[in-house]
Amino acid sequence: MNDKEHQAAVEAQYKLKTEALKVTVYVPPGRPLAPGKPEQRVILHKAGTQVIPGALHLPVDIVFHENIPMRLSDGTTLYCDIVLPPKFTNLKGRHEHTVPAVIACKPHLDDFPFRAGVPRSRLSGLETFEGPDPAFWCAKDYAVVNVDIRGAAMSEGDMVQFGHQEAQDGAEFVTWVSEQAWCNGKVALTGNTALAPWEGFNDVYRHQMCAGGIPFTGFHSDIKRQLTGKSRMEDPIEYLKSHNTWDVYWEDKLAHPKWINVPVYVVGSWTNLLHTPGTFKAWKLLPEDLPKWLRVHNAMEWPDYYNDNSQRDLLRFFDYYIHGKTDNDWIFTPKSDLAFSTLA
Repeated sequence: MNDKEHQAAVEAQYKLKTEALKVTVYVPPGRPLAPGKPEQRVILHKAGTQVIPGALHLPVDIVFHENIPMRLSDGTTLYCDIVLPPKFTNLKGRHEHTVPAVIACKPHLDDFPFRAGVPRSRLSGLETFEGPDPAFWCAKDYAVVNVDIRGAAMSEGDMVQFGHQEAQDGAEFVTWVSEQAWCNGKVALTGNTALAPWEGFNDVYRHQMCAGGIPFTGFHSDIKRQLTGKSRMEDPIEYLKSHNTWDVYWEDKLAHPKWINVPVYVVGSWTNLLHTPGTFKAWKLLPEDLPKWLRVHNAMEWPDYYNDNSQRDLLRFFDYYIHGKTDNDWIFTPKSDLAFSTLA
């Protein structure tokens, strides 16, 4: 895509976003929060401590910057937590050695519901649900940034998901992180449903809300009850009741993997009715000349994401592309790795 084509595509997506927001249905969040600004704190967690009872003992000192504000171009403020190696107690200070950042964007609570197959002792308690554990990544000289999307938790605005508004917010946030004094300018995305997506989808209508043309709202109904915020949140279930065929609203929630131009490490499975179709569809749509890898496991997404082998594999990918460690032979990793289960 040349510059002229890119500009035309961007303008088309902005127009699509505007039209979709006009018809978006809003409801109160599942767990409303009181108005106000969150308190900013800096917490130094020492190596060997447990952040919560039963959690993993921290392998290294970690500094936790809580509720850091970031202002979007439209004036909306997002809040994020930035977790760093201990020398970064001052986010504004200049450092000779800076670090790359891995970002997880979240609309939901930090709590890990019903442990999801991941023992409490496996993680530090500093991680957000479906996001990277700082105990692992800070020990490897990375920053972990967990941001509440527009309208989620204490972030301002109305919560909208999976459309071009969220994409625009995400792009602005990634740019902001890359420009911070502690960052080396290299940023990656990781997490379940999230470039290293662990189980994803690229079409809300076909892969989540109306697969095969049949409305299915059960999954989103469960998610909706867990969402917190101070304002309103988008409700695609209510919209689906009167708009169950393809229109501008659903088109706004269609991602475009063919436009991705950075290396991608995709993880999927055979076992997830929500994510399996979208993972393979998105993989197929990625440009053929893009550096890309696909690993398909035969387990469940959350235990797989925090598995030792999985974390080491992802670390090698990030080390190669955003940490400058190009001597780790990642480039020779097979482009596809498929796991199969057999019946005795």
